Amino acid sequence: MPHHPVREHLLAAILEAEEDGVLSVALDGTVESWSRGAEHLYGYTAGEMTGQSLRRLVPLYELQALETILSQAGGAQFRDCEIAERFHKNGSTLLLTLKRGLIRSEQGEVEGILESGRALNSSGSLVLAEAPLRKPWNLNCGASSGVSARSACCCWTLMG
Repeated sequence: MPHHPVREHLLAAILEAEEDGVLSVALDGTVESWSRGAEHLYGYTAGEMTGQSLRRLVPLYELQALETILSQAGGAQFRDCEIAERFHKNGSTLLLTLKRGLIRSEQGEVEGILESGRALNSSGSLVLAEAPLRKPWNLNCGASSGVSARSACCCWTLMG
């Protein structure tokens, strides 16, 4: 990919200003970038997570879903938004809305995934004190029934 320092500087500034936890992940699950918002959300610094596996944050019961997302990136079944649980550095469980986009080479080949996470409460993180959820959430974007969780740019409806 051609080097564009001004463009890279602008993109870096946008990511640093973003409050959501934004990270990029290679198709093997390796974290390649980690924003300041991700530091706040998950408790890990960029130095602690860059080069590490995203699986570090994923509960065992959600690992298969992550593997499916990584293997189907760019395919028709790619899930670009969902509600999922992740671990905070302190061991607590976070309930998050996750939005994903594909990172493509100049030739259009999928190279990785850009993921943006937001906690489902107003204080920045939702720690589940009870037993964790053991079932996947079904998202029905644009549906008119169910309980809605609002994100900055879309409304996701939780269907239990």
